[in-house]
Amino acid sequence: MGTSSQKLDDFHKSVFINCPFDEAYKPLMGVLIFTIKSCGLEVRIALERFDSSEGRFEKIKELILASN
Repeated sequence: MGTSSQKLDDFHKSVFINCPFDEAYKPLMGVLIFTIKSCGLEVRIALERFDSSEGRFEKIKELILASN
């Protein structure tokens, strides 16, 4: 577990993307991820958490709160 300083640093380097995961948005998602990563930031998306018992809203809320 990281220190609170490390967690704050991670927060300031994270960006949450709220984008549909269907084929129409796939090219946009790729561009967003590439751009965010090339800026030295960390991408956060709901797909990074695979727990199907977890509610979608709760998962998204937690990822947003952990991102800048």
